[in-house]
Amino acid sequence: MTQSTREAILEAAIGLFAQHGYEAASMQAIAQAVGVTKAALYKHFASKAAILEALADRMAAIDAERAVAFDLPVQSKKDSPRAYRRASLENLARFAVAQFEFWTADSFASRFRRMLVLEQWRSGRTQELWRQHFLGPADYVADIFESLDISSAQSAATAYWGGMFLAFSLYDAAQNEAERQSVRLRLEEHIDAMTRRLTKGK
Repeated sequence: MTQSTREAILEAAIGLFAQHGYEAASMQAIAQAVGVTKAALYKHFASKAAILEALADRMAAIDAERAVAFDLPVQSKKDSPRAYRRASLENLARFAVAQFEFWTADSFASRFRRMLVLEQWRSGRTQELWRQHFLGPADYVADIFESLDISSAQSAATAYWGGMFLAFSLYDAAQNEAERQSVRLRLEEHIDAMTRRLTKGK
């Protein structure tokens, strides 16, 4: 499999999944978008599910790289408790704001997110991925808070990530760039206020 062909397939697939939904986009449509025959497409990916898994693997790898860049844990708290104790609220705040910008502005991430929003109730696997990327972070934040001995860590994490979750919805509903920028600023204010409150409470 040539890397260029593989990348072309993934690029075409994420575009179609984001526009029409994972279930609605066919292998034939993907093949046409790439400019290859359906038979040729199957030589690279055995199924549409295999394409989805390749996209999911890429998204997971990118998220892990970004966490490392902000000196935050990548593995679970059980597997890497020391990394959670080393995490800082300041790094988490910077990461949260950067992740919001990434998930809304990056070409690949924004289309991946749109696909999951469209498909969260239509496919077991896409619902699992949606939960992993947009509900799972609340547990991740709670694990960091607990490791930093923040009281009521679960409630604090719900409030912290709840602001992020709402911001995604407000961003998607925005009708122009000024409204989108307002959402970004509101999120930054929320994260900053939460960080100050949690720092004082430690």
